[in-house]
Amino acid sequence: MVNFVGNSLFRNYNFGVINHCFEIRNIYAGPPGWMDDFCTNSCPSEYSGTLEASQAMNGNDNDLSIRPYSENDFDDYINGLSMGDYTIIYRHVNDIEYITDPYKMVAADVNNNNEIDEGDLDELFEFLNEEIIFTRNSWEWFNQKEINDNYGSFQSDPYSWTISNRYSGGIFWLNVSTSTLSSSTTQPQFFYFTTTKVGELNYNEEIPNDWVCNEYSLKSDDKRINFIRSTDGGRINNNLKIGDQFSIECNLTKEGNLFFFQLPLYFDFTTLELIDIVQNTKFHIDYQVNKSKNQIVGIYAARSLENNISFKKNESIVVLKARVLKDIPDISTNVSLIKNRKLEAGDINLNNLEPEVRLILHNEEIVSNKISFDGRFVHLYLQHPSQVELIEFDLWGRVKSKQTNTVVPGSNVLKLSHNQAFEPGIIKLILEGEIFSWFKVGN
Repeated sequence: MVNFVGNSLFRNYNFGVINHCFEIRNIYAGPPGWMDDFCTNSCPSEYSGTLEASQAMNGNDNDLSIRPYSENDFDDYINGLSMGDYTIIYRHVNDIEYITDPYKMVAADVNNNNEIDEGDLDELFEFLNEEIIFTRNSWEWFNQKEINDNYGSFQSDPYSWTISNRYSGGIFWLNVSTSTLSSSTTQPQFFYFTTTKVGELNYNEEIPNDWVCNEYSLKSDDKRINFIRSTDGGRINNNLKIGDQFSIECNLTKEGNLFFFQLPLYFDFTTLELIDIVQNTKFHIDYQVNKSKNQIVGIYAARSLENNISFKKNESIVVLKARVLKDIPDISTNVSLIKNRKLEAGDINLNNLEPEVRLILHNEEIVSNKISFDGRFVHLYLQHPSQVELIEFDLWGRVKSKQTNTVVPGSNVLKLSHNQAFEPGIIKLILEGEIFSWFKVGN
């Protein structure tokens, strides 16, 4: 048996996903059909195992078949794809800014014709609008040692260096010695791979599409939340009654010329009815309403520089009107942003116009849980009955007092301990088991 270790790199970065797998077979040494699969399970992605090696007299009888793949290649193609990626390809096709990174050139070849052209724009738009079915692998793979040894050729023609183009059914290595397989110096040529996601060009370096282990979706941050906020920044969690009507409004918080837009909504059709979609008359958004997936996705691309549309700050792009079919204790579980798609809007230069989505009930915006502190009292306005824990610390982090209260919907006032209001310290407020806010007390 030979111990081996391999790396799978996302493009040329150390991002990996748990469902990247490798079918490794020693055709000669094992019994017919002997085969093993090894999947990545750590970051950076590394996989390891043992290979049954030939014990023939000269040790050169190992015939290897290696096939890298993703378990859900034909299901996850839309993950991470965005209208920003569309715009990068548009800029290349229209001679504004060329894609020169060879991995990104392969990723931009959406229709798999070994060049970047108008057909890639059309196919990516149709993928995003879910008008066509994906029929190729959503990841393209490269043998890392081959790329390193032939990087000049790879840069000039990266399409011909994909494993799908070079090796039908996987890579075959014939007559490999056991000593070569065992050596850490020579092992990488057999077991190290680089991969790139078709259509995903990572257009915003500040908010990259990081494919992370154990989670096959966009890695969220403070700017990419998947719940809808109110104007004051609080999380929407209102309870609504059957028959209530509300609107979902999307606008831009920065003025500019809109070139691309995507609104991906989770909308629970079992509890909500979509009444109408009212668009800004300046342009037309393509919509897909999928009741089986509980999704509403709207996308837009200007298609030409002459069609750039000027928007003022806070100007509305689209309003969706809805009615409640069943009592809802927390609307944030019924309406949210789809996590593996982007809420995005930008200009031809990929500047972010910072779209936001809000919920409005009967022409008044739905309020969120609110909290304030006046130096002695904590004022809470809550939507639901809640368990609240108030912990008071001194400046050295020592707990001075702790109180637990059950508060009612509406306004509540919590008083600090007798001395805390006059002494410097820190207050932590925990709402239903989660840290809700911190306050500094005193000077």
